Amino acid sequence: MDARGAPGFEDEVREVMIKELLGCADKVEVDRLGNVIAVKRGRGKGPKIMLAAHMDEVGLMVKTIDPDGFVLFEPNGIIDDRMLPTQWVVIQTRKAPVYGVVGVKARHLLTPEEMARGASFRDMWIDVGALSRRDAEELGIRSGDPITFDRGLRVIGKGDFVLARALDDRIGCTIMVQALKRLTKVKHEATVYAVGTVMEEVGARGAGTAAFAIEPDVGVAFDTSHGVDLAVTPKWSAMRVGRGPTVRLMDIVPSAIKGTVTPPKLRDLIIKAAEEEKIPYQLDVMSGTFLDAASISVSGEGVPSVGILVARWNAHSPAEVACMEDVENAIKLTVAIVRRITADFVRGLRKKVK
Repeated sequence: MDARGAPGFEDEVREVMIKELLGCADKVEVDRLGNVIAVKRGRGKGPKIMLAAHMDEVGLMVKTIDPDGFVLFEPNGIIDDRMLPTQWVVIQTRKAPVYGVVGVKARHLLTPEEMARGASFRDMWIDVGALSRRDAEELGIRSGDPITFDRGLRVIGKGDFVLARALDDRIGCTIMVQALKRLTKVKHEATVYAVGTVMEEVGARGAGTAAFAIEPDVGVAFDTSHGVDLAVTPKWSAMRVGRGPTVRLMDIVPSAIKGTVTPPKLRDLIIKAAEEEKIPYQLDVMSGTFLDAASISVSGEGVPSVGILVARWNAHSPAEVACMEDVENAIKLTVAIVRRITADFVRGLRKKVK
């Protein structure tokens, strides 16, 4: 969680991923877009499974610096403007990290019209302790610098919950890495490609290019999604924190016509694996979102794909909350899935008519 990785600037996260994957993969490389691709070979000529977890987190980007030294910004990923005011942030400059806070017009000074309208990010700025544009530039700040929230990780509850920024998708990265480590101790026919993807938060870009290069037979994307709370009712999400990992059966963003429908044969294999190994699981169908699986599924000739998710609270905020027991069960489920995806299973996904 100490590593930072706004979309397109995943360097720090990538270094952590490389270090973790080198100890359990047969080969690790970085492609031209910045995806980390680790290969764990299976027995014989088994199928290829692409596991994907995105390394990026929602953030901001420096737009410009005004004459008084205040930094103006644009969102880099989907962020709710309502939670931005007074957030502590880090600007990653070419010199060193620069710390600041998001400013907004004080409540005392708002007109009734401004109160009714609410604040947009365009009404905000970042104060970095500068009195002029020159002061800010001398700190190293320039247009295009990535910005992330200045939050670390806390263990809360009885020690089984975590609170942090960027659990979306460092949780997915953790599941993927730990599953690959455990696969070194069990027999599996498939060759596994574990991919730390870039720029998922701005359109699942890295997953598509990686899938094009790998040409997998099956894709599995790890991510987080909305857990039921006082605002997220079952009308919006069926996922509950602490009830086990979720198998995403369908998702779509209608405006982008982008999403995935999990093929029934793959769905059934996963459910059977969970039930045979007594791993708790949930099922979910959701509109308004998509995963790396959306890009993987339409790569090349098409790749049967699924999302394995962990429910979390406070989506795309500096204070996401998740249950580590869900993470552990997602790791177990991943190992169980990989062990069951064989050449025979992949052949069964095709059907010759004549």
